[in-house]
Amino acid sequence: MIYFKSCPRCSGSHSAEDDHFGRYLLCLQCGHVAYPPAAEARPKPRRRRALTAGRESGLAATQLLISNLRSGDRSRSPTPVPNS
Repeated sequence: MIYFKSCPRCSGSHSAEDDHFGRYLLCLQCGHVAYPPAAEARPKPRRRRALTAGRESGLAATQLLISNLRSGDRSRSPTPVPNS
């Protein structure tokens, strides 16, 4: 694959090449060699959690708190923070 006008030295065209050691870009005009970043160095795409999982667990915690408050068991109720 050729990348037109991408050489930082001469603004020439790079050609994408492969060999036993990996991929590199070779300038067709001046011979400049550039190495693309390794796959490990690239940031991994962030996975998004399903929104329903968080809502369901939050809903379950809220229902547990309400049932504890109704039954008089205050062991799981949040403690108030004193004002400073």
